[in-house]
Amino acid sequence: FALVIAGGLIALTLAPLLLRLYNKKTTKSFHALPYALSAILVIVQWSLAATSFTLYLKAYPEINAMLPSTQTAGAYLVSWAVGYVAIFAPQGIGVAESVSASLLSEAGGPGGFGGLIVLIATFRAIVFVGDIGAWLAAVATLHFTKKRAS
Repeated sequence: FALVIAGGLIALTLAPLLLRLYNKKTTKSFHALPYALSAILVIVQWSLAATSFTLYLKAYPEINAMLPSTQTAGAYLVSWAVGYVAIFAPQGIGVAESVSASLLSEAGGPGGFGGLIVLIATFRAIVFVGDIGAWLAAVATLHFTKKRAS
C-alpha cells in the first residue's frame, strides 16, 4: 500500500516534467503552484469522499462492528477506480457498487452481497443529491454575482 501511494505521488510530481519533455515545441511555461493546488484538492476530495462513505456505512451497527474503517475507505476508492475504467458503464454505475460490495462482503460485511449493494447504491443516491445541491448553489452564486456586478 505504501508503495502504491509513493508511486502515485511520484507520478503526480513527474507528470508535468514528462509532458514538457514530450511536447518540447510548446512556449508555455509550467506553473507549479496551480498544479500542486489542483493535486492537493483532488487528494482532499477523494479523502473526503472515502471518509463520507465510511461514516455512512458505520452508521449501521452490524457494519460498524465488523469492518475496519480503513478497509471500508479502501474498498470505496478501489471500487470507484474500477468503475472509471469500466467504459461500458456510465460513471461506473453498478460496477463500482458491485466491486465495493464484493470487497466488503469478503471482509466479513453483514447482509451479504445483495444487502451491501443496496446500501452502497443508496449512498450513491445521497451523493447525487449533494452534487445537484452543489451545482444549484454554484448557479445561484453565479447568477447573484452577475446581477450584483450589473
